[in-house]
Amino acid sequence: MKTVNAYLDEQWNQPGLTEFYLMQICQKICQILSQKPERIHIEDFKLGFDTSKKSKVQETLFDKREKAHQRFLDRKAALSKVM
Repeated sequence: MKTVNAYLDEQWNQPGLTEFYLMQICQKICQILSQKPERIHIEDFKLGFDTSKKSKVQETLFDKREKAHQRFLDRKAALSKVM
């Protein structure tokens, strides 16, 4: 599973054919509307995804789950002492 996730993380920043066509369309529209069309490049329209934010969210969710599990174990231990 980790291999698949690593592959997908790398692929987020590689535009596919559809994305490339959309980038070209955006570039041409902006060149038509611009006074200096030579300054507009297709790379300006490439979307970049930051995978580090995703891992921070996953770590936060993991921490919350771990704390909830620990609270459950503590309550279970306290109930077993009472009974």
